[in-house]
Amino acid sequence: MDKFNFLLPYITFFGGVHSLSKEQFLRINGFPNTYWGWGAEDDDIYNRILFRGMKISRPNLIIGRYKMIKHLRDLHNEPNQRNPGKLHNTQWQMEKDGINSLHYTVKEIVKNKITKYTHKHKGSQTPIRPRIPPAKPQHPHKVIRGRCT
Repeated sequence: MDKFNFLLPYITFFGGVHSLSKEQFLRINGFPNTYWGWGAEDDDIYNRILFRGMKISRPNLIIGRYKMIKHLRDLHNEPNQRNPGKLHNTQWQMEKDGINSLHYTVKEIVKNKITKYTHKHKGSQTPIRPRIPPAKPQHPHKVIRGRCT
């Protein structure tokens, strides 16, 4: 991403844009639920993928480029100094920390067409006009022109 001059800040970097099939996501037991605040949750996902024997492929630097949307850190999402220490336990925690331990209640299901892109920040809504309209998915989880579909 442009934030890092299109170079990996470290070899195992897994932040930014990535794509997993439903089967791959279930195989790693989804996202961990024990990370609060900012930091290390993307590294946990990277570890989960490796511990399940999957490989990470990265597109070349022409296709894999993208500009990060400039944004402020979310309110109450400060860096958590405890998060990096949790990475030592990924291999043993991933079986019990993820989709299988997530508890939630569906309050409402709303179905409608997306007519415009919206960015919500501090209660306001500002339309965002994308430079390139989203491509229609041709094949699930296939990267097309640097976008995941």
